[in-house]
Amino acid sequence: MRYTYRAIFEAEKGGGYSISFPDIPAICTCGDDFADAVDMAADALELWIASQQLDGKPLPKATFETDADSDSSVLVSVCPRPAAEVVDEFSPHAQR
Repeated sequence: MRYTYRAIFEAEKGGGYSISFPDIPAICTCGDDFADAVDMAADALELWIASQQLDGKPLPKATFETDADSDSSVLVSVCPRPAAEVVDEFSPHAQR
């Protein structure tokens, strides 16, 4: 199943981007450039979805309204792998 949420990309003064998800306040991440920020946003979203699934918690409904003062919205879409696989990959104790 594909999950899509709106993310806000904010350019940082020193370079790079900060990313937040209005529907999921628990997610924030950053990237060195726009392409890296998109990758980081997708990774963060996938990991958060996996965590929710492992905990048996529902996912919030995605909203797609944009803020009239902001044109920095990007839709981030992921087809998450099985939750245990995602968590194992991102775990600091994972064997690599």
